Amino acid sequence: MSSRQTLSSHQAVTPHQTESTQGTGAPKDLFGPTQAVLKLPALWDLSVMPQALNQCVEVLDRLLKDSQSGEPILLDLSSLERFDSCGLAALLELQRRVMACGRALHWHAMSDNMQELAGVYGLSAWFVESQPQVQGA
Repeated sequence: MSSRQTLSSHQAVTPHQTESTQGTGAPKDLFGPTQAVLKLPALWDLSVMPQALNQCVEVLDRLLKDSQSGEPILLDLSSLERFDSCGLAALLELQRRVMACGRALHWHAMSDNMQELAGVYGLSAWFVESQPQVQGA
């Protein structure tokens, strides 16, 4: 793809694809022009599961198929307002799917509360926020 893919959700469980490079919550100019981005919805907890996970998995599978092979997927958490341990388990499922395809998942804008919850469950190592390399660096 020639432009960054951004998958977003304006409603709790309805991710959709847009070609816009604005509104991803990711720092501008940090990610390459072909960076595949999955932006999670504001609600990511038991109240919206499993529908939210199923819809994000469909979108993620399309991203994995359509984006450049080997290019990491950016998971943008900047819109999250409410999450719980069910949401944490759903994030593990998204990561498992990406890793099964031999790809990397980069976390963006993971809140302190989410990192703390991951620590409570002994999952801190799975949720270390990472930044892809700056293009041209």
